[in-house]
Amino acid sequence: MSSSFSNVLADRIRKQAKRILAGMVKGSDDRSIFPGYMSFDKDKRPRWWRNGLAPDSWGEILGVHEIKPDCAHGAIVITGSGLGVFNDPLAPIWLPYEAVEGWENLSKDPVSLSLVVRTKDGSKVELLFPHGGAFAFIQFLGCVTEQLFREQNRGGGKFKSDQ
Repeated sequence: MSSSFSNVLADRIRKQAKRILAGMVKGSDDRSIFPGYMSFDKDKRPRWWRNGLAPDSWGEILGVHEIKPDCAHGAIVITGSGLGVFNDPLAPIWLPYEAVEGWENLSKDPVSLSLVVRTKDGSKVELLFPHGGAFAFIQFLGCVTEQLFREQNRGGGKFKSDQ
C-alpha cells in the first residue's frame, strides 16, 4: 500500500466491502445485496483464481466480483488499496483508489451495464456490469474514495464526482 494509506483506512475499506458488497438483503439468509461478489473472508474462491494471480503490490484481496460464474473475463478484484479489472484476463488493469477522480453518470432507463471510472491522469477504466449492479458498486467506490479524500485532507471537504 502507498504511504497515504493508513491501517485505519484499510480497516474502513474492508468494512465497506463487507457491508456493501458481501452483505445480505435484510430478512434473507441467501440473497446477496451484490450478486456475483465472492468475499475472500470465506474459503471459497472462483475456479479460475490461483495464488499469484494478483501481484503482492495490490495488497490484501478482499473479494472478487464475477459477471459470469467461474469466468475471469470482466471480473473485478477488490483489494484494500484498489481494483484489479480483468476485462482482459491476460492483462488486468490496476486501478488504485488513490487514482480515482470520479465516474461518468449512470442511467436508470436503460439501466447502465458498465461504470466508467475517470482517473486523475485523464484515462478511463470501464467496469462491466452486464446484469446491472453498477449503482450498488458506485456506493462502495464512493464510500472508499470519500474516506481516502478525507484521510488525505484531514476531514476537509467532500469528494467530487458526477453522482
